[in-house]
Amino acid sequence: MERCERYRHLLAPEAGNDLEPGVSSSLRAHLGSCPSCRAEFDAYRNVILLARNAFQEVPALPGPVRARVLATAAEAASRPRFWQAWLSNPLRPALAGATAAAALVLVTMLVGRPWQPDTSQSAYAPVKIEMQIQEDGKVRLAWQDGRREVYTVRKSTDPKGLAGAETHLVRGNTWVDENPTSSPVVFYQVN
Repeated sequence: MERCERYRHLLAPEAGNDLEPGVSSSLRAHLGSCPSCRAEFDAYRNVILLARNAFQEVPALPGPVRARVLATAAEAASRPRFWQAWLSNPLRPALAGATAAAALVLVTMLVGRPWQPDTSQSAYAPVKIEMQIQEDGKVRLAWQDGRREVYTVRKSTDPKGLAGAETHLVRGNTWVDENPTSSPVVFYQVN
């Protein structure tokens, strides 16, 4: 039985002729003396032969289906490509001129447009945030670029779960966390 355990994992690869010759000959000698391993080997070999036979023959398509596939392929191959139709179009010079004029108008509109500053929320986000742990253990956050009057400070134990975080509205550019030991790890976000 102990010898069988040495060879059991090799039975399926041997049934598929996937073992190296040296290993294969040692396994073949064992199979000659062990009827239970030989029965398992024969079962593997039968399954592999059935699978190979099942996928060896590809069934042919019926005649009408083949004819339809060939006709569709021939029609698609003989159809002119987009660029061929474009080159043979008698309106090509007029379409090319209209396309060029539209592109010129678009470029003129973009270049002639005056620059406007970004007034989105991200333009008023803090530029630099500093965190300081005070002597009493409280955490003090301070940030620069105070263009806004009110900021939102979020505190969470999960950096991905800031949507459900503890939220504080802060007037000015500093905030003190009175209870930073509510969790071993705390994440802060200021916007």
